Amino acid sequence: MNVNDTRPQNAVGMATTQIIVQGRGGHGWQPYDADNDNGVDGLIIIRKSGIDTGQLVFTQVKCGSPGGYYQEAQIRPNKFGVNVGQQYIQSHRPRWNSVPGPMIMIYVDYESQKAWWTDLKSEDSYIQENQSLILFDKRRVFERHSFGNFKKLNGYIYINPNYEVLTIPNNATNYLNLSTNTSLKDQALQYYKSWSNENPTQRMHESLGEIVVSRSG
Repeated sequence: MNVNDTRPQNAVGMATTQIIVQGRGGHGWQPYDADNDNGVDGLIIIRKSGIDTGQLVFTQVKCGSPGGYYQEAQIRPNKFGVNVGQQYIQSHRPRWNSVPGPMIMIYVDYESQKAWWTDLKSEDSYIQENQSLILFDKRRVFERHSFGNFKKLNGYIYINPNYEVLTIPNNATNYLNLSTNTSLKDQALQYYKSWSNENPTQRMHESLGEIVVSRSG
């Protein structure tokens, strides 16, 4: 392999990621066009039972071999570094931190096609003494079991597609007069005063009992 030609590594990295995400994990994978990636190579679309949940994980993919991106150090036996360069990190971190969801890097070994992942929004993925490296925990192997771990990452949004839709009947806001110049705050204060002076039977809840209208309310 020509070390100056990164196309084979890029192809293996993206293909391996897609196999793990779609083929083994059952989730969606949407690659970004190279002209528009700006530090993001693709999106992992989280699915449950084959249905999109609305949760997204932004992803950067690197692929290489020992002596290239991959570096180890005796002072960090449980971790390895991916050397992408200090300037690369400095120029891309603002983008990684701004995406509306988790932002991970996946590193794929070119020979074995084994993969690992790290959280690019976490300070634990960077070291002060060598600002060219992104750190990976060797225990964070990227496989079908990895996707549940993304729920713990910064920016993860839980979306439940089974939320009950609530509707408000028109008479629920009859105490608001939107055609008057009186502010909503003053209207609410007037409503609370009149409500507190009502007969207690009008403020009775079948389970909670009498509703006490207080100043805190």
